[in-house]
Amino acid sequence: VIPEAAAAGRRVATAALRPYRGMVDAVSQIAREEGLAGFYRGLGPSLLLVSHGAIQFMVYEELRSLSANWKAPSPGAPSSGALPSLWGWRHHQQAGGTQRQPSSAEIVGIGALSKVAATVITYPSQVVRSRLQQRMARRAIRYRSGWDVLRITLRREGVGGLYKGLLPNVLRVMPQAALTFLVYEKVMQYLSERAAAAAFEG
Repeated sequence: VIPEAAAAGRRVATAALRPYRGMVDAVSQIAREEGLAGFYRGLGPSLLLVSHGAIQFMVYEELRSLSANWKAPSPGAPSSGALPSLWGWRHHQQAGGTQRQPSSAEIVGIGALSKVAATVITYPSQVVRSRLQQRMARRAIRYRSGWDVLRITLRREGVGGLYKGLLPNVLRVMPQAALTFLVYEKVMQYLSERAAAAAFEG
């Protein structure tokens, strides 16, 4: 996977270099110019990006659990005097220890927020990987390692340099994550109801 990602990430060449004509040409030039190591540039940041999914699911489960234990105050209910919480909701543990099922809108919002959180945390690794995989010949800046990318980027561009392109990336992946979690929850709910119905009939 990493050799293919390295070749794919270099398809767009700098103005001073001849663009790759395709996958075979990219593989040929990388092998000729950089050797076997060229196919594994950015391996370290790619391994760090494996944590993206874990972070996303961790945040999703925490937010979902919080949402399941929140409910809107009943009309006419006396105020507790506490400050109003987000969206006018107040934290409330359901009686008997049961949790309510979050609505579709809540699931979409939670799924989107979890994706944003995971992206913000792991995005610097994507920037480091992409810069490591740029073509090295006749470039003004030559990165030797991921730490070298971090050092030079922070010195020349500041922390903002590690988040260039973050907004378009978030806008691209956020709807997909929201819909994915919505479908996941609905399928799990359907299967649970079928299993409960089957147990009752049995």
